[in-house]
Amino acid sequence: MSKRLKKPKGPRQRGTVQVTFTVLTSGAVSGVHVKPGNGLSPAYDAALVEVISNMPPLFHPGGCNGNSKAMEVTESYVFD
Repeated sequence: MSKRLKKPKGPRQRGTVQVTFTVLTSGAVSGVHVKPGNGLSPAYDAALVEVISNMPPLFHPGGCNGNSKAMEVTESYVFD
């Protein structure tokens, strides 16, 4: 993911951004958003949301009783 992430123009910022999204049964993601109160700045938050939203279906969905289920996931990304 870090190879695809373009740091926004402007002053460099450091910190952690928590992003929440749903992994669908296909492995694709939907509903990507920064967890309220866990962003860095609007530009950095938007850059991270864009990268995750445009990722190919790499994730493995959750499961229950042998069936794939959509699952909400929260990931942290550190800008340094």
